[in-house]
Amino acid sequence: MIKTIRTIEVYRSGRAIMQKKIIPITLAAALLISSFLSLVSISHLQGNARIINYTGVVRGATQRLVKQELNNNPNDALMEKIDAIIEELLTGEGENGLARLDDPGYLELATQMKEDWQQIRQQIYQVREGDSPDQLYAASERFFELADQVVSAAERYTEDRVLMAQKSLFSLTCAFILLAVALSVYTSRQSRRQKALAQAEEANQRRSEYLSRMSEALRAPMNDISELMYVADPETYELLFINDAGRKTFGVDALDGQKCYRVLQNADAPCSFCTNRFLKDGETYTWEYTNPITGCHYLLKDRLIEWDGRTARMEIAFDNTPVRV
Repeated sequence: MIKTIRTIEVYRSGRAIMQKKIIPITLAAALLISSFLSLVSISHLQGNARIINYTGVVRGATQRLVKQELNNNPNDALMEKIDAIIEELLTGEGENGLARLDDPGYLELATQMKEDWQQIRQQIYQVREGDSPDQLYAASERFFELADQVVSAAERYTEDRVLMAQKSLFSLTCAFILLAVALSVYTSRQSRRQKALAQAEEANQRRSEYLSRMSEALRAPMNDISELMYVADPETYELLFINDAGRKTFGVDALDGQKCYRVLQNADAPCSFCTNRFLKDGETYTWEYTNPITGCHYLLKDRLIEWDGRTARMEIAFDNTPVRV
């Protein structure tokens, strides 16, 4: 019993410690998740910022290239650079480490910018062959306005993503706060429940010990009386106690889980005349019977009692056998 109590105490202690750790663990997990999402959001924002920057680079580089061409100073290297940046803005593949901005409005404008750039390239070659530069200059002005629109689209997309990230982080923070509050309430309730259970178990233990002491105290006077007396489990028919007079009469050395019908009636099954079904709390059932082992006729008093913390049947047998003269 002591080992069982210690096991329960160890289990309670471990469970209490675990419950105390739930809130810090949850908050730590919330911090880690929030930090991770913040890093992801920052990474995306950095990528979007690079897209905005390189879109501006295309705008400025195109204006510079056109001015150089108008001054008869061709710059094929710059043309190739603009080609590569525009392609990378659309596909996300290239040496500048740009991501593809997954926004339909931006992609539509960027596609238009690529087409207008191709026209500017053709007009540059035509100017180099002697055509009038007026169309090239007009195309560069239109391209500059279009590039402004592409930059604005990228900025709007970035602002929307920032707002979305803020809302997500706010919602996640609120969710973790609510979870922490819920866990706190749950832990508090569990603590009160465990305290109540512990008090109930302690009360049951004290009651069991009290009943055990009572049963031990009853054994002495039960053994002192000359009448036969025994206590048995009404469900399993296990003999829980038999006084000294009963032990001598029926030759019982040790109970060892023996059945009352076997010891007292020499039967292999519960007695058909068993009075268990007639017994009620607080009432004594009286009857008579001639025992097949002793051959004596007894006046029997049966009653339900509490024995070692469980309901049991107690029977006292008064020898009522007629005296032969």
